[in-house]
Amino acid sequence: MTNKMKKVLFLGCNTDQLGYLTELTNRNYYIVGIDQNMNAPGKNLCDAFYNFGYDNVDALIDVGASENFKESDHIFTAAAQFANLGASAFANRFGISFPSRNSIETCLDKTKFYDYFAANELPIPATRK
Repeated sequence: MTNKMKKVLFLGCNTDQLGYLTELTNRNYYIVGIDQNMNAPGKNLCDAFYNFGYDNVDALIDVGASENFKESDHIFTAAAQFANLGASAFANRFGISFPSRNSIETCLDKTKFYDYFAANELPIPATRK
């Protein structure tokens, strides 16, 4: 890592993420980008780029180890919702603050989401299973 003090694992480097990548670049983050598209538009904004899907948890962990991630580092994704599952596993491994896998699975699965609301006596709109 260069003189940049802040580091972020950035999942998804395509067109929709360019604004976020630009902002982190402007804030002098060391950006470790992950995308399965070898020609992702945001690739050149990353200090390090790895070519694989962000659902490949084993590869994410390997990158985290090789890039020396620690609990003071960060994770960001504005990619597909399921990218948060990989981000959560990564965060758990390196002690980085991020929503738990269970919380993310609850948000992504309407059945779990509504069951959670019902179990906690939170109002939900009329629905059927």
